[in-house]
Amino acid sequence: MKRTLLLILTCLAVMTIKAQDQKIYTSDDAAKDKSITPPVFKLYTDGKLHVKDPVVGNLRDEVQWMVKNYRRPTDIPSKVDVRISYVVEKDGKLSNIQIIMYNYEDASKIAPPSSLKTEVQRLLGTMKKWTPAKKQGRAIRFRDVSNIYLMEYALALKEKEDYEKSLKELEEERKTGIYEFVDKPPTFPGGASALYEWIQKNQKKPEDKIGRPIVNFIVEKDGSLSEIKLMRSAGDEILDEEAIRLMKTMPRWNPGELDGEYVRCRFTLAIPFK
Repeated sequence: MKRTLLLILTCLAVMTIKAQDQKIYTSDDAAKDKSITPPVFKLYTDGKLHVKDPVVGNLRDEVQWMVKNYRRPTDIPSKVDVRISYVVEKDGKLSNIQIIMYNYEDASKIAPPSSLKTEVQRLLGTMKKWTPAKKQGRAIRFRDVSNIYLMEYALALKEKEDYEKSLKELEEERKTGIYEFVDKPPTFPGGASALYEWIQKNQKKPEDKIGRPIVNFIVEKDGSLSEIKLMRSAGDEILDEEAIRLMKTMPRWNPGELDGEYVRCRFTLAIPFK
């Protein structure tokens, strides 16, 4: 009897160990258990930044790898937003690869095209091995998730160039102290509706004149307007002059803000004459 009971307990212990061995951990488990280290993927083992790679902002290495090796199916748009779920096995290979979100839609309700599913399976299936997750120094299975805009490599490089260009433009703006893109853009007191109400109330023009001149100006740190210029004519000199007059008599705006401070902002506005 004792021998039978011992055998049963041994079998139960073995089954428990096997169950634990097959358990798939998640980021929630890692947040609760500090002995768990999530899996890691390194694009290059030398740890260096390789200039020709599509680095846009701070992309994770696995996302960069996906972009670099993605082959867009012919029936898929040039850029698609997906959330991909996969299990990093104890040997560093990926399994259980699924698209769980497709263009911000639940993939269980709006299924992604089969061609994209096939490509994602190929893409992650050919990925080089990860450094697996570990629990108390022992390799474990771990489910990870990556949010990514899947796009062709050439498009990623173009986005990288645009990103670098915008950084240079921002640096130039910092030098001149005049910005076009800020955290909080300048606004007319009361908002857009109050602005156009003010324009309609204060405009002086012949009743038969209609048009839409566009003006460009700077909203200063104190909300006053300066460097008011006609950017595009309404095709009527009277309306163009009236647009400039209106801007010069306009009340102060709420200035734009960047990093919590008021800054000078360049602004473009169409003046509707109806």
